[in-house]
Amino acid sequence: MFNFLRAFFVVVMTSPFVLATQERTQTPRNQVGVGLITGPKYPGAKSTRTLPIPFWSLEWKQLYSQGLELVGLHAVRTPTFQVLTAFQYDLSGRSEKRDSRLRGMGDVRATPKAKLTARYKRSLYALSINAAQDIGRNGHGLLGGVDATVAIPFIPRWFFNFGPGVTLANRQSMQTFFGVTESQSRTSTFPAYAARGGLMDWHVKALASYALTPRWSLTSIVSQAWLIGDAGKSPITQTRSQTSVIFSVGYSF
Repeated sequence: MFNFLRAFFVVVMTSPFVLATQERTQTPRNQVGVGLITGPKYPGAKSTRTLPIPFWSLEWKQLYSQGLELVGLHAVRTPTFQVLTAFQYDLSGRSEKRDSRLRGMGDVRATPKAKLTARYKRSLYALSINAAQDIGRNGHGLLGGVDATVAIPFIPRWFFNFGPGVTLANRQSMQTFFGVTESQSRTSTFPAYAARGGLMDWHVKALASYALTPRWSLTSIVSQAWLIGDAGKSPITQTRSQTSVIFSVGYSF
C-alpha cells in the first residue's frame, strides 16, 4: 500500500480519479471525494489493512492541490506535455507497533517531499515520469517512477485506464524500508542486510470509473506490484506480491 499511496500514495489516489472526468468532459474540474484503500500493512508485508481516505483535486490558474500533493505548480502546460512541481507530504512511514515482526526496527516517520513530474499524452496514450526527494530528513531518500497508460473512453458513462510501470529508489530509501542495520539486527529478529539503490518494483495498474450523473462518479483502482532487486530479497519482505485496491465516490464542480 505504501507505493500505492505514494505516487501512486496518491498521484494514484487522485490523478486517475481526475483523469477519468477530464477524459469524459475534455475540461478540468475541481473534485472532492472519499474512499477506502486496502493494501499491505508495510512494504513487503503479507498482511493487509483498510483505511478511509479523502480525495481532492483543486486548481486555480497555474496552481493546484491534489491529495498529498498539497501545493503544486504547472510549470509547463500544453495539450500534450506537462511539467509539474509540488510540495508533497508522504504518509508512507512505518510503525514497529503495526506488526510484531517489526519490533526492534524503530519507526519510519512520514515526511515532506519536493516532487517533479513530467507527463506526455498523445491520443489515448500517456507517459509519466516523476521523482520525489525527502526534504524532511526522515530517511525516505529519493524515489522515482515511470508509468505508461492507455485510456479506453468508448463506452458511454464508463472510463477505463490501465498500464505498466516501474518504481526506483536510491540507496537511502531502500535501506530505510528494506535494509537492516547492525543495531536493528541486535534489537529485532532480522539479520543485518544492506539494501542498495535501484529498481524497487514493477507494477500494473487499472482504473474503472462510472459516471452516476454529470457530477457524481464511482471509481475503482487496482494496483498489482512485484518487489524486485534488493527490496524483493530483503529479510523484511514476506511476499514480493503487493496488491492495493481503492474504491471511491467523487463529486465534480
